[in-house]
Amino acid sequence: MSVLAPWSLVALCAWTALVAGSPTPVVPAVRLDDAVTSPPKSQGGPQNRLPLTVFPKSYVVDLDVDLEAGDTGTFSGTVTVTLQPVKEVAFLTFNVDLDVITITSASLKQTGKGGGITFPTQDQAVIEQDKGLQMVTLRWNEAITGSDIPMSPAETYELKVVYTGKLRSDMYGFYRSSYKNAQQDIRMAATQFEPAYARSAFPCWDEPHYKATFQVSITHATSLTALSNTAGTRADIAGNTARTKTTFQVTPLMSSYLVAFVVSNFVGVAGVSPTTATTTAAPSGATTQATPGAVTARPTIPYTIWVRPGQQNQAAFAATVGPKSLAELEKFTGIRYDSMQLGKLDLIGIPDFAAGAMENWGLITFRETGILFTDGETTEASRESIALVIAHEQTHMWFGDLVSPDWWGFVWLNEGFARYMQYVSMDLVEPQWRLMDTFTVRSLQGALAFDALKSSHPMSATVYTPDAIQSIFDRISYDKGASVLHMTRNVMGDTKFKAALNDYLSKKRNDAAIPYDLFSAFDRSLGSDSGLPRGLTMAVALEAWTQEAGYPVVTLRTENGKTTVSQERFLSSQGECVSTNTRWWVPLTYTVQSGDFNAPKTVWLDPRVANTTLADQVTGWVVANIKQTGFYRVNYDDANWARLAALLQTENNQVPILNRAQMLDDALSLARAGLLKYPVALNMTRYLRTETDPIPWTAALGHLDFLNKMLAGDAGQTAFNNYVLGLMDAAYKSVGFAEDASDNHLKLTFRPTVLGQACRLGLKDCVDSAKTAFTSVLGGTAIPASQRSTVYCMGVRYGTTADWDTLWNRYLSTTTTVGERSLILGALGCSNDANTIDKYLGYSLDANMVRAQDASTVFSSVLSGGDANLDPAFDYFIANFDKMNTAYGGWSSMQNVVNGLASRIVDETRLKKLEDFLSSKSSALGVAQAAAEQALETARANLAWRRQHLQAVSGWVLSGALSALHPAPLILALALAFLLLRS
Repeated sequence: MSVLAPWSLVALCAWTALVAGSPTPVVPAVRLDDAVTSPPKSQGGPQNRLPLTVFPKSYVVDLDVDLEAGDTGTFSGTVTVTLQPVKEVAFLTFNVDLDVITITSASLKQTGKGGGITFPTQDQAVIEQDKGLQMVTLRWNEAITGSDIPMSPAETYELKVVYTGKLRSDMYGFYRSSYKNAQQDIRMAATQFEPAYARSAFPCWDEPHYKATFQVSITHATSLTALSNTAGTRADIAGNTARTKTTFQVTPLMSSYLVAFVVSNFVGVAGVSPTTATTTAAPSGATTQATPGAVTARPTIPYTIWVRPGQQNQAAFAATVGPKSLAELEKFTGIRYDSMQLGKLDLIGIPDFAAGAMENWGLITFRETGILFTDGETTEASRESIALVIAHEQTHMWFGDLVSPDWWGFVWLNEGFARYMQYVSMDLVEPQWRLMDTFTVRSLQGALAFDALKSSHPMSATVYTPDAIQSIFDRISYDKGASVLHMTRNVMGDTKFKAALNDYLSKKRNDAAIPYDLFSAFDRSLGSDSGLPRGLTMAVALEAWTQEAGYPVVTLRTENGKTTVSQERFLSSQGECVSTNTRWWVPLTYTVQSGDFNAPKTVWLDPRVANTTLADQVTGWVVANIKQTGFYRVNYDDANWARLAALLQTENNQVPILNRAQMLDDALSLARAGLLKYPVALNMTRYLRTETDPIPWTAALGHLDFLNKMLAGDAGQTAFNNYVLGLMDAAYKSVGFAEDASDNHLKLTFRPTVLGQACRLGLKDCVDSAKTAFTSVLGGTAIPASQRSTVYCMGVRYGTTADWDTLWNRYLSTTTTVGERSLILGALGCSNDANTIDKYLGYSLDANMVRAQDASTVFSSVLSGGDANLDPAFDYFIANFDKMNTAYGGWSSMQNVVNGLASRIVDETRLKKLEDFLSSKSSALGVAQAAAEQALETARANLAWRRQHLQAVSGWVLSGALSALHPAPLILALALAFLLLRS
């Protein structure tokens, strides 16, 4: 669901022209579309919103599902909605996906009274159906309906709609999924309603601020089980033993996108309570709240993992780790899950699932790879990923479900918290995994890279159409949101931050929120003794961070012992129309050579002040953004960079791990943007020869891979790759190729990264070991999970077509676990045989071979399989674009394909080929045109990089990087001498 937002350059310039640092926050007095009180007439603006004339209070949804009817299955339904008008009105507008739902009757009456209005369904003057807007408007007048009396705000009304529908097949809305069991196709139905697909299952007010209760009942085959948000009761249907009706308890007030149901033959595995170490029991009915941070002996609720029959053993890890992270979230927020009145929590893995997982309140749905774990088969990295995904979705039970965003433009209130708290809660469960370090290099640094693009957008965005809404489920809403929350927590301190979250969730419970609701909670928690600069509030401090695109690069320059600090917006490439006038309130933390990393000083950079002077007399190095808690980059004068390079080579243990990672990421990003000379930045990487911790390496490898791609075809590429192999020597030896019983989590997760990089670059020991291990695999011997991705890739690259087929057949086997299938799918693209690659790409178009959710993984696997695969993949893309767009599930997946291609393009010929092709498809791209332009921006930036930096990087490598490890004092002396000569 993460795709780049379609922001036009004009819109971006308009956003970024606003100057941050105004004395008071921008607080909307009313919702953006409060003026919309008539039926929608147009697309693309506020009229895509439902008019604020009535509010749903409750839904009764009755469905009858037939999985065997038609190509994908059908259903019939009746929905009765209790409505509260807010003004006198003689029309109703609500959402319906008219491509899958056909309304057969509609009626309206006053609650508790007979009669009412029955609408003639064929009269467009009475029932206006707009497929484009996915809206239906009911109107009444004396001539046609027998009444022209408007609805009164003093009364409530019941709208009853009877309809039929088709199950979708694209993994959105109410859709059919399936799996094979002994070659038999087993069908099931599932839902994915976020952000705007509940309307494909039942007519509704499908916007997040509309909160109502839901009572769902589903009639289904007796052999199947129906699940929904709350607990259900099965009842036989008289005279029809083949059909059963499951009726679910009434939900709390909730948004329509959080409703969910699944009909399947799955079986349940009970979760293990973290407080009792026994299977969970029924709830006690208690609704008390916990004190933030307190350990509570809470009553347990039914917690169940639902899986295909035969997969029960793969649910054990989720059944253990899920309740643990849930308990930590209860303690952190001070609000217990059982107080939400769902009565249970179910987690279920769906064979066909577009997203990674979905936070339906009380019924969380997952891809099977996001919940199933098999000891000895699934990698340790997947164990970590499963734990984080479960924690992410469980965080949403509070942030998104209990309190929802008023509109999708504020979706970061959901996803930013979920991304952040997945790491926070799991770090409390498994502290030895060092997940907060991982958060910094994976989430925060990833967001810094994404938010440096010209095509970025603010955290709080203006979106209306379903496609635009879908587009902001991206790194800005998730990772920048999480990073700004992390920065806020470090400013406030744990106690006040937790108290603020409890305040926010309690005040907005079962309601919708805007960012100012959260900011106000921050300020209430800080109180008068806030520690902020005089007159500053968190609402003001966070304004630019959330309402403007981008972030600052903070530059420190020292002269005669005095250090001045300035800020400007950081962009990964220069030129074109992007305003850089934005300034931020920046909580700058720093230490100096005579100071202490564990006791940093803090100074706030005022957006109204051009330069700030540090109070310290700086005579040696200075480091800012201690442990990278702030969402900004740091640049220094060249002399300080030289001192830091020397420090890392001589005393890197003195520098916190996160600052080692930060220095690498900042230096190489600044060089890429043209704000730091590449020789200065590359000198920072020399110390990696002695680095064995995975966190700095995670920060560095993405940059080193980028440089490898940029050097393609240049004389310096081989020398650069040898330089990287030299840097990796200690890391490679520290993890080793062989797995040992004593290996801890960090080593097991780091090994695939190191082995993959070393083998791809041709390290002989790695390649030979992988070949030997692959021979064992072909002979039927199992190898450790941490070796498999590398062994399979090298086996395919250096093996025969028969070897490839053997691995492919293992992928197809119904007995192969989902984790193993995922590893194989990623490795099969490592073949450099053009015919094999063409065959593999062809398989991605066949749903019987590769599920639609995995199709884009095939293309990514081919692209990452080596330089030789670029042109075959590119040609296949052009020849089969329309087929791929259908098979891969539309632009949300195809965008990954186009971005992957664009990132590999470093020459004019291929750039023009991509430009011409996308131009020829402009009419077909529609709303995705802006995303296509963003991909082209990436390719053009690659070419600009080569024009600006290729000579410097290649020259640096060829002039002696391989001897690279001069004594650090000599490096510093040479660097300072160079600076003196230049001046």
